[in-house]
Amino acid sequence: MPRSAFDPSTLPRRWSPDDAEVILTAWQESGLSVAEFARAHGWDPMRLYRWRRELGQTDVAVEPLEFIELEVKGRSSSASLQREPFIVEFGDIRIHVPAQFDAEGLSRLMDAILC
Repeated sequence: MPRSAFDPSTLPRRWSPDDAEVILTAWQESGLSVAEFARAHGWDPMRLYRWRRELGQTDVAVEPLEFIELEVKGRSSSASLQREPFIVEFGDIRIHVPAQFDAEGLSRLMDAILC
């Protein structure tokens, strides 16, 4: 695929490194966040993060994290200690968090995954 051409409808289901490079270039030129660009084309944003890391493009400015509010049913929001395990998912990445986890450790792990 020529570097200057970007037509998402012509991309194969499985991207080659050349395909990913074209896509990442198109993303950078778009001015959109990774999440906005990926969702506009029906892709999981983690796919672009993985390819960026795979191609060694981690020196690209890191975007601010996007936070969502979570509601834990059956628990008071004032609970200071998580007593039951839970799962955190980022695209196809799944983290099993044990009961009474270290919040700082989880934060560092999530930072490492998203870089």
